[in-house]
Amino acid sequence: MNASLDQMSRWIFVLAGLLLQPATESPRNLAQAPRPLTTAEIQVVFRASRLAIAGKTLRLAFPGFETGPEVLMAADGRPQITRLTYGITGGTVSGGTGGDPARSEWHEDFVDVVERSGEPATRCDGSSISGELVITYRRRASTGQWTAAAATTALTFDGMPGPEVGAPIFDLLAAVTPASSAELRVISGHRARAFVAPFARPSGSARGSYGLGDPPVAATQRLWLDVESLLPVQWDVSVREAAAYVLLFTYMPLDLRPPDDVQRPGCVP
Repeated sequence: MNASLDQMSRWIFVLAGLLLQPATESPRNLAQAPRPLTTAEIQVVFRASRLAIAGKTLRLAFPGFETGPEVLMAADGRPQITRLTYGITGGTVSGGTGGDPARSEWHEDFVDVVERSGEPATRCDGSSISGELVITYRRRASTGQWTAAAATTALTFDGMPGPEVGAPIFDLLAAVTPASSAELRVISGHRARAFVAPFARPSGSARGSYGLGDPPVAATQRLWLDVESLLPVQWDVSVREAAAYVLLFTYMPLDLRPPDDVQRPGCVP
C-alpha cells in the first residue's frame, strides 16, 4: 500500500513539473495551435508580440476611417510616444428673469504629443514621487504655440491627470490584464488569433477618455494577433457576443517625436 502511495506521489510530482515547464514550441506555432493555450503559452506569445511591435509606428482607427491616435511602440508593449488630434467645444448660458438667456460657445482644437521618458519622476522641489516621468506637449490652434508639462501620467486639455491612450489594449499586450486564448479567424486579411478578457471602463471615466471614443461600460474585449508576424491587428469589444466597438492597427511610417520648439521639463511641479 505504501509503495503504491509512493509511486502515485512520484507521478504527481512529475506531472506537476511538466505543467510548470515553460512552453518550448515557437510562438508562431503556439499562436496557430488548434487548441486553447495554457497561461504559460499565452505569455510566450505575448512576449514575442511585444518584441515584434517594439519600435513600430501605427495608427489606431475605426474601420473605414483614416484618423485616430498615432503611436510609436516601446518594447514593453505600451506606447513610447502618442500623438492625438482632437477638438473641445464648450459654452455658457446666463441671463436673468424676464428674458431669453444669453448663450455663448467656444471651440478649441488641440494636438497632444505624449512621451514616456523612461526616467523616474522627480519633483522640482526635491521631494519624492513615484512613477515615470511623462511629458505632455500640447499645441492649441488658437495660439499656434506648443507648451510642455511634466507629470506621471498624460494630462488632459485642462491640466488634469488623464489615462493612457488605448490603455485597455496595451494592458492586454503587456500582460497586465490576464487573457485566455480563443478562436482563429481571418481578420482584415490576416489569419489571426483572439485573446480574450473581460472589459470594464472605470466608473466615472469621461466619454472618450481613452482617446478612442466610448466603448461599452462592461463587456468582453478581444485582441487579435496575426499568427505569422504576431503583430496585433484588431481590438474589439462585444456585448453578449455582438461586436459593439472595433479598432484596427494600421502600421505605417510616422514621424513621432517631441516638437522641436519647446523646452522639455525635467521635473514635476
